Amino acid sequence: MPAQRPRQFLVQLVGRLAQQKAVNAWAAKASIADAHWARFSLSANVSKAWLNMLASHQQLLLNQQRQRNLQKNLDLVADGFSQGTREALDLYSAKAELASGLANLSRAERVFKQNQYQLSRLLGGYPGDVIDANAVLPTVAPLPPSQLSSTLLERRPDVRAAQFSLAAQQARQKLAQKNRLPVFSLT
Repeated sequence: MPAQRPRQFLVQLVGRLAQQKAVNAWAAKASIADAHWARFSLSANVSKAWLNMLASHQQLLLNQQRQRNLQKNLDLVADGFSQGTREALDLYSAKAELASGLANLSRAERVFKQNQYQLSRLLGGYPGDVIDANAVLPTVAPLPPSQLSSTLLERRPDVRAAQFSLAAQQARQKLAQKNRLPVFSLT
């Protein structure tokens, strides 16, 4: 009879090891799906930062052009004032608009620099790296055909990771139940 105990223990050990292997397999699949989700998330954040940088660059260019126009306007109003064809109120208004435009220009420069910094950080560069805002976006592949929302949800990496995590948790629960059961020996 003592010879059966080691066999019985071995069978239970193999069963528990198989269950632990299943837990580890589901956990590994969940980690892989999490990594895919992180990759997609980073890609989306980089795209968003790139578009924000381009938009702020366009705003900066518009503010620079507006500032040049306001300076020309001030010069014309100042000439008109010196010739007596313009009033002092026109001159003060033109100066106020120029000062307001300068504040808008400095704000646009700050936003552009912040967007450049954010994109540089997402790309793994140093904060001082200069990213060319005049670059053209690459062409994008056509969108896939529209599908049912349920199939789209099944393909999302975060949903798949949650499914795998649930399966791993269920396997852990089965393993815990097996570990709770007493060992019976049949003789």
